[in-house]
Amino acid sequence: MRFRTTLAMGGVLLLLCTAYLGLRYYQLKQIGDKIQAKRVFHFMPEDVTELTIARIGEAPSSAVRDTAGWRITQPVPTIIPFPYMWDRVCTGLAALLNERAIKKPDREANPYGLEQPALTVRFSVRGQTGPVELRFGDMTPTQTYRYAQMNAGDIFLVHKDAFFELDRSLELLRSRFLVDDRESPILKLEFARIAQGTETGVNPPAKGTESVAVILERETPQSLWRLTSPVQSGADQELAEKLVAAVQNGTGRDFIDTPTALSDYGLDPPGARVTVVDAKGARRQTIYFGNTDTTGKKEGMFVRRDDNPAVFLVDSTILGDFPKQPDAFRERRLFTASVADVRKIQYTGPADAFSLVRKAGETWQMDPPDPEGTDAVAVSAFLGAIKSATAVYFLEGTPAQYGLEAPELRVTLDAGEKHPVSEIRLAPYRDNDQYYVATQDAGQVTLVPRASAESLMAERTQFRTRILMRFPKSDAVQLVFSLDGQSYTIEKAHDIWSIKEPAGKTLANQSDVEALLTTLSPLAAESLENEKNDTPDTYGLNTPVFSAEVTTQNPTDPDGPKKHGPVRIGAPASDNSQQRFASSAARTGVFRVGHATVDAARELLRSIQ
Repeated sequence: MRFRTTLAMGGVLLLLCTAYLGLRYYQLKQIGDKIQAKRVFHFMPEDVTELTIARIGEAPSSAVRDTAGWRITQPVPTIIPFPYMWDRVCTGLAALLNERAIKKPDREANPYGLEQPALTVRFSVRGQTGPVELRFGDMTPTQTYRYAQMNAGDIFLVHKDAFFELDRSLELLRSRFLVDDRESPILKLEFARIAQGTETGVNPPAKGTESVAVILERETPQSLWRLTSPVQSGADQELAEKLVAAVQNGTGRDFIDTPTALSDYGLDPPGARVTVVDAKGARRQTIYFGNTDTTGKKEGMFVRRDDNPAVFLVDSTILGDFPKQPDAFRERRLFTASVADVRKIQYTGPADAFSLVRKAGETWQMDPPDPEGTDAVAVSAFLGAIKSATAVYFLEGTPAQYGLEAPELRVTLDAGEKHPVSEIRLAPYRDNDQYYVATQDAGQVTLVPRASAESLMAERTQFRTRILMRFPKSDAVQLVFSLDGQSYTIEKAHDIWSIKEPAGKTLANQSDVEALLTTLSPLAAESLENEKNDTPDTYGLNTPVFSAEVTTQNPTDPDGPKKHGPVRIGAPASDNSQQRFASSAARTGVFRVGHATVDAARELLRSIQ
């Protein structure tokens, strides 16, 4: 194509694009002009200074706006406004459209429901004289629009969605929350119970006396919570977050704006106090909690904010988030870091001492490495036991006072940069053999149940790999096995398994071979029975019930075929009929395995004909 022709076509394309964009701009401008022509008002939402919303059957809700924001004047001036909702109504007023004008009807006629309107909105705009009154009547027969009238003028139609933006009840226009700003993170929370004067015992507290305060604090929204009262310690993060969320997200209902007697609601004195400080400033916000109300459809708890006389109900489930005793939120785990961050474990126990290490992106290994390999699942289980070990009681004094300077068990965990090196020590509790004394990673002396302590007692053998056989199943080319004294050889050619020994046998189902290979790779022991293999006859391994050896071959492997096994499965365990003893040429020791492999071999025999 010649350059002049290409240039001409490019010019035509440019003209077409310009024409399209011009037409699109004209169309959008026409739409915009139509919308502007239909606008009922021409002011900005922030210019509304006074607003009254009167819904049928309800007292009017009125508010004024000044430099400090919205302030409710009706029905009760002490009601705290919800600024977002008042602003939203103002935005709806500024965007109101006259969808279609209707001739003003005869004063005697009322076909539009405007004599007793469903909603009346009165408002004043900065810089304009006189208030504006809007009345909204019935829905149109199509249920799409509502009849509206401004200052007793002509009637027009507004869309039902526009009406919805203005039709707001007092419950939506008021602040119903326990705190002023639910978006600002809380950095401090205090909780205290208040004596009711009905307590018994020696020297009961006087009515209205606060208990020892439970104080939770954190430096930033990303920091961990700490308990600063009644003791200085780490806090249970889950319990702390749950209580903070319950307070920050708490929503009120059934408001009583002018209560006659706070004692009617269990608020004179209240039963509990919660004070919070959020990240926006140091102003303390206090909420008082009273009796539980069970008379409504949904059980609630009477509440009052210290900056407002109104009493209201919140969901009574918040009661379950309150601390039951002063130290309830104290961190009780012995190890508080994430086990996922642990990179090294040093163990010194009553029966063994060893180290386990894990480099980034690698599995766990003994240090020095165990030639038989390390069982990552066993290490994870051990870390899980450490993570779940929790204190049931905190003891005063130093670790040395409880025999922890030379403990029965010492576990050191290195979690890298995210957490300092932690040391957990355990020793039998002299006063009660059902417990052990233990140190938390922060050094506090605690009591743990004996069962928790014993779950941490370990030997290096339990971390040795329990895989007795593993091979790539897709590379398997020969399976030699014996079952109940009969030997079989099965080989694969052209992706088809066939019986080589005994001669004259055929295989009815290929999937039965694959099923047996699946149980063999990996074949994992359930436990170690004997670290050595010096008495095989005891376990029926000299004349095993089942044995197997697998040959694999990969065309890309220069070393040629590889043999795996043999593994032997012998007598059943006398104390567990679901387990059998087993050994492997790749491992030292006697192990226990389940019945799955023997069952798969018997199923395969049914396919041999």
